[in-house]
Amino acid sequence: MIVSVAEEMNPTRRNTMEDAHVVRRPGSWGAPDPRASFVSVMDGHGGRRIADYLEDHLASNVAGEWSYSATTEGGGEGKDARRRGDRGAGSTSSSTTSSSSSSLSSSAFDATTTTTTTTTMADDDERPRSKKRRHDHDNDDDNENITTMTTTARRTEEEMQGDVVRLALERAFLLTDVRSRLEGIITSGATVACCVVIPNYRHRRGNRDRALPTNDDDDDDDGPESISIHAANAGDARAVLSSGTAVRRRRRRRGGDDRRGSSSRSMMAGEGDDDDDDVDDSTARPPMAASSSSSSRPPPPPPPLPPPPPTTAIRLTRDHKSTDPDEVDRIVKSGGFVVRGRVLGVLAVARSIGDHGLKEYVIGRPHVSSTVVRIVDYYDDDDGDNDGDRKDRSDEDDHYDGKGDDATYTDGEFLIVACDGLWDVIGDQEAVDLVRWHACGRRRRRDGGREGASSFLVGEALRRGSADNITVVVYWL
Repeated sequence: MIVSVAEEMNPTRRNTMEDAHVVRRPGSWGAPDPRASFVSVMDGHGGRRIADYLEDHLASNVAGEWSYSATTEGGGEGKDARRRGDRGAGSTSSSTTSSSSSSLSSSAFDATTTTTTTTTMADDDERPRSKKRRHDHDNDDDNENITTMTTTARRTEEEMQGDVVRLALERAFLLTDVRSRLEGIITSGATVACCVVIPNYRHRRGNRDRALPTNDDDDDDDGPESISIHAANAGDARAVLSSGTAVRRRRRRRGGDDRRGSSSRSMMAGEGDDDDDDVDDSTARPPMAASSSSSSRPPPPPPPLPPPPPTTAIRLTRDHKSTDPDEVDRIVKSGGFVVRGRVLGVLAVARSIGDHGLKEYVIGRPHVSSTVVRIVDYYDDDDGDNDGDRKDRSDEDDHYDGKGDDATYTDGEFLIVACDGLWDVIGDQEAVDLVRWHACGRRRRRDGGREGASSFLVGEALRRGSADNITVVVYWL
């Protein structure tokens, strides 16, 4: 897990720093799923009291509401049935789910599992004994069907978890908003963008409670099969996903350490500038016997890796500006008005946490979305020829539909969560391109590569004349 964070008060334009951020690693913030991590950026205004309050309480409120929602909405007998292995596969697999905070019904899950079990028993009872041998010959087909059912059930479970997390995010935002008023925070407010990131491992299908995998380079199954990103925001803080190619850390070749292989793994798969990049081949393995005529010749350089394909910026959140037609219509229906692009002539955002003097019009209900990111092996040298094979990728389901409220299978590299101090001067696509250029280009070794990506974005925003505090978090998938 590589997370790059940078903050800047911007003293030439601002006298105080009213931004805050939260990064919670897996297992450190009380989430029901120990694999989940939490990333959030808060952009305060009218003082930083609300930003400090959010920094202390938002993550714990999300974890608490997640636990409550999992128990009341998605738990009970359905959860016990899944742990017993009675996973229903009565529904077809879908790559999209609604982002509305729909509740989960444990009784519906029980009905599905009961129907599936009953059908299976009926098939066993109705099968003639004279066809026993034929049944034995069809074992391969049955095993294939079981595998398909297991995959469908696993994806259904991830979709059900997505419903629970989205509901928990909405409840946590509203709960935090109400409790901040009880703390006496009236005039201060903050826009918020947060993401819950959950890796989905292949061996979840066997035992969901299995311990997290270890970082073993020789085990290629350590990498997640996909990553679920559940985003929520209120205001103009934003989360953007880089959609292109996510490269799982490649398994180290057993035949010896390869300088080129180590370098490409570090550059493309989130290992950073590890020691393998600076190790000479002569120290990595004993030199081979050679004649005097060939000993003075340097080895030929390896062929360069093909460049990764271009990426597309996917906005996972929605800006709640006071100039947005939908927000203006909502404010007017509530009895308010928007003048000079500000709510009641005061606030430039239509949703926030805090701002309780305007709470009748500036609400705290967030926009929520879910995106499932597929992890692919873009460069694969397991065939032993060390040629950096480029896997063919289908264009189907590779691109987000742009609506911001459906979960879509896509390929991803990193996640940018930042306040409007960045987005006012740098667009989504440009920010993604800048991060990729910094992390994978010539500046990688000199300026810290992935670890320095957020600082690079902050510096670029300052150079372009940003007039606000700037906070940027880059989360590498």
